[in-house]
Amino acid sequence: MSARFAFLAGAAWMCICGACTTEPVVSPRKVTIGALLPLTGDLSSLGQASEAALALAVVEVNDYYEQLGLPAELTLVVEDTHADAEQALDKLRSFSGQGIILGIGPLTDEGFARCLPYAERTNRLLVSPFSTAPSLAAADDNGFRLVPDDAIWVQAMADAMHQDGIDAIAIMHRSGTGADELTQSVASAFADTGGSIIGNITYDPSTVPGTDFRDELDELEQLVSDATNDFGTAGVAVQLVSFDEAIQIFKQADSRSTLSAVRWYGAAGLAVNGDLIIDDEAADFANRVALVAPAYGGRDPERYDVVEAALEEELGRRPEPDAIVAYDALWLSALAAFSSPELANADTLRAALPNAAGIYQPATGPIELNAAGDRTDGPIEFWQVTTAGEQFVWRRIATYADGELQAIDVSTSGL
Repeated sequence: MSARFAFLAGAAWMCICGACTTEPVVSPRKVTIGALLPLTGDLSSLGQASEAALALAVVEVNDYYEQLGLPAELTLVVEDTHADAEQALDKLRSFSGQGIILGIGPLTDEGFARCLPYAERTNRLLVSPFSTAPSLAAADDNGFRLVPDDAIWVQAMADAMHQDGIDAIAIMHRSGTGADELTQSVASAFADTGGSIIGNITYDPSTVPGTDFRDELDELEQLVSDATNDFGTAGVAVQLVSFDEAIQIFKQADSRSTLSAVRWYGAAGLAVNGDLIIDDEAADFANRVALVAPAYGGRDPERYDVVEAALEEELGRRPEPDAIVAYDALWLSALAAFSSPELANADTLRAALPNAAGIYQPATGPIELNAAGDRTDGPIEFWQVTTAGEQFVWRRIATYADGELQAIDVSTSGL
């Protein structure tokens, strides 16, 4: 851990401690929390940022209880899921032998769906900072999700495209529970704004030969070409629902003038992706097509910037906003674990986790959970790939809250 990281951890602890309205109940114990993160493969940029965020939170939690003079010690075990649902389940099973009953993750909808039945059977609790599929919302199960489900996201995405003057979209998306549901919902919401869906291309990233997307891009190019004849270039856009494979898609689309002439929109799996902006070819394409992608936008005015600065120092880049959701997930999980009189099963944890929000000031703003254990609401931010000097960067350009899209004055907001 860098000295700067440790210093900011201390600063963040002061904000957390100051926010506590009551002294937390603590049963003396050592607690180990597991984390299922994609440290390699798809979503590795988010996975690595989330790992750093969890490490920061562990330091703060232990400092917090030490400062209060309370007997509690937290440790963290992180496993790499490679963004693969079966590997996530295998790693969750490995937690059983270590006595770990509370896990952060998995991040993907597919991983969360695959792991939740096992968590139910073995009385374990999962807290995902990224899963949004509405089909995974169920009351009284052993899963919590700290971002709202797709209903808010899709309306924000559809309204953003409509406000940008887009009349028709071609959708290209990876297959899978989350992407399939999101794509259907975006198409429906965009159609409700009066927009047209000109085509929907699905690909399975695990079977595309050598990440060769030429066939899919050929089809996409024809759809866009036909649509521009009807709607004009400015009225047509591509909606891409992807993870890290977007980098290869952009590089292979770069030489296709039809595809580089229209706007592109991403989904949350691509927002503020650190790997994209360091790949010059892919980032240049993203910049030319004014790529915009949404991320969860809750920000506590006292805490968010402190946590973000600590992670940026540690990572050497801006962290994905969802990594800061992971940071909050660790804090809530730890407070719930230490306040529960028994950790033999998930029942007490399920009741304690919502209560933990009452003594914690989340970096991502207030956390209110619905009957399904999902975050009820919150703003969505839109980020765009652009340049700062000779570097490609992600810049926050708009927020969506309470059904309204508001542009951010980039001259005063910074990056």
